[in-house]
Amino acid sequence: MVTLTLLQLAKPDNLSKQVSLTTDNSIPSRIKYSSETAVPTDSAQPLVNTNVITPDSLNVLVDKQHGLPQTYEPSDLVALRGLGITTSTAGLLMRAEAAQALAAMLETMQTQGLKLNLLSAYRSFREQLSTNTMWQNQLGSEEAAAVSAPPGYSEHQLGTTMDIGIPGNKTGFSGIYPDGKASPEWTWLDQNAHKYGFVMSYRNNQQNLTGYRFEPWHWRYVGIELATQVRLSGNPPQYSYSPMQ
Repeated sequence: MVTLTLLQLAKPDNLSKQVSLTTDNSIPSRIKYSSETAVPTDSAQPLVNTNVITPDSLNVLVDKQHGLPQTYEPSDLVALRGLGITTSTAGLLMRAEAAQALAAMLETMQTQGLKLNLLSAYRSFREQLSTNTMWQNQLGSEEAAAVSAPPGYSEHQLGTTMDIGIPGNKTGFSGIYPDGKASPEWTWLDQNAHKYGFVMSYRNNQQNLTGYRFEPWHWRYVGIELATQVRLSGNPPQYSYSPMQ
């Protein structure tokens, strides 16, 4: 007879460390991060990972090598204008949790005299195909690959990602970071968006890691805990995501 001894794994302690975040408004790559990371002090992990990653998972990895099913569409999409969010066109959608977090963040920004205009949100596989084709026609395949994901490989299909601009600014995406300089809105997001669960997917000087150029307008909702870990790490968010299983 074999006797098995069962060990009870301790749960990680709640995160309690605070850090001071500072940024050079003109050059995002100079953002200074604390040397501390938001990693629980108790590193015990389950022997078997029961967390199955699906397209609905907030931490699912979507990049040039990891895509989504062509037919994937989130089941909880809501209209942003229905939550009082300013959008450039009618019909922009996001998943409910992300949309509610966005509404709360925008409400806080407005108390400080800052406003955003949503330029893009959820895109279906077919919509991304149209967008990617447009960029390829304008820039050619090589240049387009640095600014637009092929269909099935875009974070926009997750329903948790948005492109933002400034209300009344006719320069579109670049309005959030005009002439290579951070707007007050971008600076606020850089320092506070993680508190609402949002991260900027493609930072400056990380194209060799992400495959995409600097996109200060492209933000993804991943939840407060993960967003905070990403913000403190200084690494591309993709390093903290997991591929589908």
